[in-house]
Amino acid sequence: MKQLYTVAAMAAIIGWPAVASAGELEFSAPQPISGEDRRIDALELALDAQGRAHVVWVDKGPVAASAPAGGHTGHAGHGDRHHARDNLYYVRGDHDLRFGAPVQVNRADGEVWGFAISRPRVQVAPSGSVHVMYPANATREGRAPEVVARYVRSEDGREWSEPRTLNTPAGTDHSDQIHGGFSAVHVFGTLGVAPDGAVHAFWIDTRGLGAGVDPEGASAAAMAPAAVWGAVSRDDGLSFAQDTPIIETDVCPCCQLTTAFADEGDTVFLGLRQVTIESYRDNVLAASRDGGNSYAAPVRLNEERWRLEGCPMKPTAIAVDGKHVYTAWYSGAESPPGVYVTTSRDGGYSFSAPQALHPEASLSDAPSVTVAGGSAYVTWHARADGARKIYVSVSHDHGERWSAPIEVPGPPGGGGASHPLLAAQADGSVLVAWVQDGRAWISRTRPATRSAALR
Repeated sequence: MKQLYTVAAMAAIIGWPAVASAGELEFSAPQPISGEDRRIDALELALDAQGRAHVVWVDKGPVAASAPAGGHTGHAGHGDRHHARDNLYYVRGDHDLRFGAPVQVNRADGEVWGFAISRPRVQVAPSGSVHVMYPANATREGRAPEVVARYVRSEDGREWSEPRTLNTPAGTDHSDQIHGGFSAVHVFGTLGVAPDGAVHAFWIDTRGLGAGVDPEGASAAAMAPAAVWGAVSRDDGLSFAQDTPIIETDVCPCCQLTTAFADEGDTVFLGLRQVTIESYRDNVLAASRDGGNSYAAPVRLNEERWRLEGCPMKPTAIAVDGKHVYTAWYSGAESPPGVYVTTSRDGGYSFSAPQALHPEASLSDAPSVTVAGGSAYVTWHARADGARKIYVSVSHDHGERWSAPIEVPGPPGGGGASHPLLAAQADGSVLVAWVQDGRAWISRTRPATRSAALR
């Protein structure tokens, strides 16, 4: 496998304090994961049983060749923003957040179609095997290009299996409806490894685009509901059952799916947005209580309904702690619009009223949520004083009250930060990773005191 660069994690933070206190939480010095000579996007993070960080990202090329005007990391150099031909990289860090050299995961150069809201996924099984799913460009003779759901696995993070396409070929051609002229896409997916070792893969599928929609009275945005399809492996990713439809219609086609587990894997949660004929984009949670064999009707997470003639491109984050299920999402319907969080205390059957996490911010978006040491954490990016920064809020009482936004200290001189991630460690600390100026960064946080004022 190819290696682009070696990361010297501490070199960029000489002189930076070891720990920064932000009242409710303490943070370690931010450390770079990716090299300063490359631009990355679509960061994803997972931890193994030893607390080591496993990270993947989409490489956007050398800084000089790929930095777009304004510093935005997108599909630079590829014309239409719905087209991308990039590569996927993986790196593992030890418990002290020292990272090795990134390794290219995909075999065919330029096959990866990832970006921040259709990013690759990485998971580590109880066995220690590493599992990665990513959207990939594909072609078939006589058809317009398509994007497929690809999967690879590794025993050690150095050698990766031959990429496998999880979706069966689509027989339909919707190149006249899908942005970029793709005949079909199997994207915005998620991957989860249950405590029992089962590997669950899900993606948004367009093969039945528009099926069952009566065009009379339907908005243009509602004329393209998609479906959720999935495939499960019961042998640590060595083989997958044939993919099947999970939710067959009314799925928002461009909001990344999320998943989480309870009851040792017997309960599988799936976060998504639904779209109605009136173009309401509702955050919902679907649950399987039989290990992923069947799913109940999705439960809506908020009463306010966001009507949007277009794609929100925003996920519904999930974390589970016993019967407590935490969800966080962006709402354009609430006042003010921004990041909201809600909690279920009965295993996902019902949810509390949503709470705004950063109402004073001019922008708050892209939440991630986790549970560590009995406390729940949410992170997001926000623009509160002109600059876009990373924030965290913590609840020590199962989501009844949340702390005021806590700014995550960034690297010296850093620009706009975005799309943060959380991962909980066994000792009760939490890793926060994010993208800043096209580079991946990571910090560890832990409670400083529980006496800070809560809302």
